[in-house]
Amino acid sequence: MYALSHPLLLDTALRTGIALPSPYPAKPFAHLFAGIPPRALAAGEGLAWEGSPVENVHLVMSGVIRSVRYLRDGRRMITRFIYPGDVVGPADGAMYRSTLEAVTRAQLVALPRARWDHAIAGSPELRDALFAMLRDVADSAQRHAVLLGRQTAEERLAAFLLGIARRVGEGGKGPVQIVLPMGRQDIADHMGLTLETVCRTFTACQRLRLIRVWRRRHMWLLDMDALAGLAGATAPRDGRGASQRTARCV
Repeated sequence: MYALSHPLLLDTALRTGIALPSPYPAKPFAHLFAGIPPRALAAGEGLAWEGSPVENVHLVMSGVIRSVRYLRDGRRMITRFIYPGDVVGPADGAMYRSTLEAVTRAQLVALPRARWDHAIAGSPELRDALFAMLRDVADSAQRHAVLLGRQTAEERLAAFLLGIARRVGEGGKGPVQIVLPMGRQDIADHMGLTLETVCRTFTACQRLRLIRVWRRRHMWLLDMDALAGLAGATAPRDGRGASQRTARCV
C-alpha cells in the first residue's frame, strides 16, 4: 500500500470513515499537482457538465465523485464512481462525456489541460502511466456493460461490493470491512435497478450471511469467496456453484 502523502487524504479517512483506494492510482502523476491549492466541493455540487470543455485535469484528493448521464425525462445512469487518487479529465477528450457531481464533500486539485498535455508529451513514463490508466477506465466500462446487460440483481450487488473492496485494497477471504460513501439511490442508478430492488437485495444477502450491515453504509463482507462466485469472478472454495446462491437470494 502506498503512503498517504497528502494530509487531505489521511484527514478524510479519519473524519468520514470512508476507506481510501490502494494502491494510490495517481502516484505517477502526483508531482504534476504539487503546490496547487485544492478546491472544495459540497455534497451534491457539480464539478463539470456533459458537453462542456475539459479545461482542467483534476486529481481527487478526498471524497467521492459520481459520473452521471441524464436522460431527457430526468432519469439518470451513474456510469462510475471516482475515488481519492483518481485523475479526472484525460479519458473524456476535449468535452466531458458525462456530468460530474460530488457524492460527499470533496477536495480536488485542478491542473490546466495545456500543462497536463505538455507534461505527458514530454515524458515516456507519464505516457505509459496514462495508457495504463485509460485501459483501466475502459476495462471498468466493459465490466459495467456486462453487469447491466447480463447479471441479476444479486450478481450486480456482489460485483459492486467486491469492486469497493478492491478499491480499498481488501481482496482477502474475509471478513472485509467497507464503508459505502454513496446512498442506496446512487447504487440503484449505477446498477440499473430500482431503489426497492436494491434494498431487497441487501436484505436478502444479509439473510444469507454474505454481508452484515450496520449504520446503513457500514458493512462487513463476510464471505468473499461466495460473493465472488455470485458475481461470476471465481468459484467458491466449498464447491457450491453460484447458481445455488443466486436461487436463494430473492
